[in-house]
Amino acid sequence: MAVNVHSTNVSSQNWSRHEMLTWVNSQLQAQFKKIEELCTGAAYCQFMDMLFPNSVALKRIKFRANQEHEFVHNFKLLQASFQKNQVQKEIPIERLIKGRFQDNFEFLQWFRKFFNANYNGKAYNALAARDRAPMGFGASVVVQQCGGGYKPPPPNNMASPRPFLTDHQIRARTFVTDGTTYRKHVAENQLNLRTKQFDLQKTELERDLCIAKLKEVRMICEESNGHDNDQVTQKILKILDEAELPPIGQFEYDDEDIDKHVDNDFVNDMEY
Repeated sequence: MAVNVHSTNVSSQNWSRHEMLTWVNSQLQAQFKKIEELCTGAAYCQFMDMLFPNSVALKRIKFRANQEHEFVHNFKLLQASFQKNQVQKEIPIERLIKGRFQDNFEFLQWFRKFFNANYNGKAYNALAARDRAPMGFGASVVVQQCGGGYKPPPPNNMASPRPFLTDHQIRARTFVTDGTTYRKHVAENQLNLRTKQFDLQKTELERDLCIAKLKEVRMICEESNGHDNDQVTQKILKILDEAELPPIGQFEYDDEDIDKHVDNDFVNDMEY
């Protein structure tokens, strides 16, 4: 006869999901990666065989169940085992088989407390007991969410285990990833630098063009000095003198030659 336990907010120990999965996998030598995977009911059936030998027919357990009717089958076996050992616990089958985290996590918390109260410490080889049948979908199968619940993979979808990587392969993959990220940053920095260089070159050309035009104005004013509108000419010359322009002849730019001073290769690269 089983020792019955009751979980309340006060009496329940707060185990994390990681602690619970680690406990289930270590006890059953399974590969569960999510609490939601326990919706198959297979784990609880084998736990009952561990606690109360022969209370569940292991050959009838569907360890790789992936359909709701198979989940129901396993929980019916569990329910029969509960009745056989006078376990006073109602199994919320309809909620558990939907694969929602909260429902399965609460039931697992109760079951672990029930397990601790009834386990006698006897050695049990879970993998051998189920003829080495795999249990738990592990990392190789993607757990899909549908309406907030767990959707198992299609039937006969036996994913191959994740390949083993040596330290050298891990370092090589890390190097490739880091190298790709580094080259991306370098390319972005080069683009930003060339953009700034283009803007600077454009600004310098505009400046030189303005200075060249002002020098032309100076030359015209000096040539007309002493003629009509002499007062206006003197005012223009005064403004130009205050600008402290470089000596005439230093600049070679004119209206037709400005474009010749642009780095054509650089401009083509920017357009590309």
